[in-house]
Amino acid sequence: MDNVEHSVEETPRHLRDDLRERSPILRVLALVAVVVLTVGGILLFGPTSSEQPTGSVDGLQTSVSENLILNHVPASAFMVSVSLSTVDTHWAEFTVTPTKLAHGAVSEFYGYAHFQSHRWVVITTGTSNVGCATAAAGALVPGNVLDGFGRACPPM
Repeated sequence: MDNVEHSVEETPRHLRDDLRERSPILRVLALVAVVVLTVGGILLFGPTSSEQPTGSVDGLQTSVSENLILNHVPASAFMVSVSLSTVDTHWAEFTVTPTKLAHGAVSEFYGYAHFQSHRWVVITTGTSNVGCATAAAGALVPGNVLDGFGRACPPM
């Protein structure tokens, strides 16, 4: 009976020692498997959904507000509204509207931002025909995205 009790007590310790010896190898194998599956998934199916900004416009609203404040426009002088494109969720339109209290501190304007490299990048701003093609340059915002926001560009 002593032999049986002794072997039962020793088995867990023996297994723990064995696992400790193999643990670094198992960690490396697990890491390699994760990398292979991730790279393989990207190659087969394209970028992961973490690149999708669907519903995420808070970062853009904050960025536009901070830019105005850095340019000495008081936060109480404007409001920023943002709409995510229903045509392509990598595009958003934002509008800056002056508050009644700050008449003259900032003029109303709007612009477009594109979600790239995990962040919103403002592409263009202005007061009319924003994102449209000009004689000097092509369109900055895809036509179908502008249409989705109810905007139309004048004929060239």
